[in-house]
Amino acid sequence: MKTHERRHSLAAAVLLSALGVAGCASSIAGNASFGGSAPSTSSSGGITLPSSGANSSPPPSSSGGESSSPPPSSESSLPPSSPVSTDVPSTSTSGGGDGTGFCSLVSDAQLKSIFGGMPSKKSSLGGCDYTYGSLFIPVAEFSTFDVTSQKTENGGGTDITVAGHPGAVLHDGDVVVSETKSAASGGVVKAYTSTAEEQAAAKKLLAIIVVHFAH
Repeated sequence: MKTHERRHSLAAAVLLSALGVAGCASSIAGNASFGGSAPSTSSSGGITLPSSGANSSPPPSSSGGESSSPPPSSESSLPPSSPVSTDVPSTSTSGGGDGTGFCSLVSDAQLKSIFGGMPSKKSSLGGCDYTYGSLFIPVAEFSTFDVTSQKTENGGGTDITVAGHPGAVLHDGDVVVSETKSAASGGVVKAYTSTAEEQAAAKKLLAIIVVHFAH
């Protein structure tokens, strides 16, 4: 009888102990705290995570803040170009000692006396062309020619003297007069003629012109 009562008392004690442990566990579970904020529960039952506080702005540009303006032109500044002259060099020829143009070596009065009227004059390379009626007489100066070589190259000629200077009427009809007192010295004035009338006028022209080149 005593043994049976002891068993009931032990069973009751165990039951009370179990109920006490269960009550403590429930209390501990209801009062548990966490080091961080407890996650909030939305009305829909989901868990809302706490905000991380990170800035949602986009990261700064990696361009280093460089200006978007285009770089200055690398083309160097050039000095203003000089205007190119389109003028054609003058081909007018000068006379001898007086420095005037070749066509001015014989005055208008002298020309009228030679031709019987005023001829037309036209500057040419190294000389002047005279035209009067049917007469056409180009005259030029050649510093390297001489009377002797001119005669040889043209198959001979007739020697003449013009204003004290040796000269010749060449085989082809042209008239040449030395600028010096020697037929072999360089420098002549030459008239191109084809008729006796032109030769006569040419000698008078050369008598005036040779004086300007005499040396």
